Amino acid sequence: MVWLRNTGTDQIYPTARVDFNITPTLAWHGTWNLRHSVFGSRSNYPGSPYDYRDGSKITTYLATNAVDWTVRPNLITNFVFGVQSNLEYFLLEVRYIGNKATNVWHYQNYNETNILESGFLPQFVQAQRNLQINQSSGRGTTFENLGLTGQAPVPIFEAAFGANGSNARLATNQGFGNATFIQNLQQGAAGALANALANTATPTYYCRLVGGNFAPCRTLGFTVPTAYPINLFRPNPFATNINMQVSDVNTNYNGLQLELRKALSHGLQFQASHVWSHTLGGISNLDNQTSTDQWQTVRNGRLDYGPTPFDRRHNFTAFWTWDLPLENGRRWINTSNPILNRLVGGWTLGGVHRISSGAPGQLTSGRNSFNQFADSGVLFGSGLTAGQLLQRLDTVKSAYIASCQCFRSDVARLVGKGRSESARLG
Repeated sequence: MVWLRNTGTDQIYPTARVDFNITPTLAWHGTWNLRHSVFGSRSNYPGSPYDYRDGSKITTYLATNAVDWTVRPNLITNFVFGVQSNLEYFLLEVRYIGNKATNVWHYQNYNETNILESGFLPQFVQAQRNLQINQSSGRGTTFENLGLTGQAPVPIFEAAFGANGSNARLATNQGFGNATFIQNLQQGAAGALANALANTATPTYYCRLVGGNFAPCRTLGFTVPTAYPINLFRPNPFATNINMQVSDVNTNYNGLQLELRKALSHGLQFQASHVWSHTLGGISNLDNQTSTDQWQTVRNGRLDYGPTPFDRRHNFTAFWTWDLPLENGRRWINTSNPILNRLVGGWTLGGVHRISSGAPGQLTSGRNSFNQFADSGVLFGSGLTAGQLLQRLDTVKSAYIASCQCFRSDVARLVGKGRSESARLG
């Protein structure tokens, strides 16, 4: 075992390698190494902390970054095991390559809008029923409880749209008939609607909801206390974001490589390899080099665990050179004519080839159904599955379109209302 330490970056690299000749033409080798960042990167450490209690107006809201001081250094383990066989002019090698990264850093916004413990979700579902009943009864596009059969009160909405202190009840187009809220209800975007009510950048909804319980609202005339605490939706209403840098992301790579090399003989040499691999990790974090991406919800980091953006299952690579036998003493043209030798001799053909499977893609809808971060995925209609969509995307329906730099594949008409399918393609 060999221990290497880079004093310039405070990193330790223990490495071990074993080579063993099984037969004169067959050998086995294995390598293991560990990369351990002792102190980690300090490039994303925040500035001075804020006092969240300071705020005299509802528009005095803060966004802050902080570091979890239990954050751990990154740890990357690499391992390679392979077998080589010497076949005269050919060398065949089969090897396994893997690595695992733990304690990967990322930011997590702990000021996540909460639709569960707040009691908002069942009221959102009831508001959907109220809307459907009002529309089917000809009472307009509103989700207000009008006392019709099947309707029920939705007290969070009633407080957020009602009068409080010197502030009057909101008009229908701002409250129960708000076009954006209606769309949220029809699309199941409970997180987006809750986030609108929790928004402290404006007093319109939040101050009616909590009233005199929140000092900045009280100074704006929302003096009547309500049944709802100031942290009904978010842990800290004085801040829009509370980003904590933590180290709880893991990634891994596993690959099987097959490589064939031919030594130069008869003017020809080549090397060809095929890699069958799979890499998994925190998807959102891996395309952001400043560690600022976050999980869709702090409740379940596994929702962000999946194929990484560079997960290509199959890669075939080959390169070769061939010295053409076109000069004196060679097979095709054997002449002592110096002029002819100068014209046709010394030519070499070569090529580099690569064939790779596609990178994974994630279908998103832009609908926040759980909080202000989490995308609900897409809705597939007409019984369409993710596999059928892949097949459609592989079918070109048009010539090259310069305006979008793309080829059209006729799938838009198939994506519409239907069952929910949050799919990762790849």
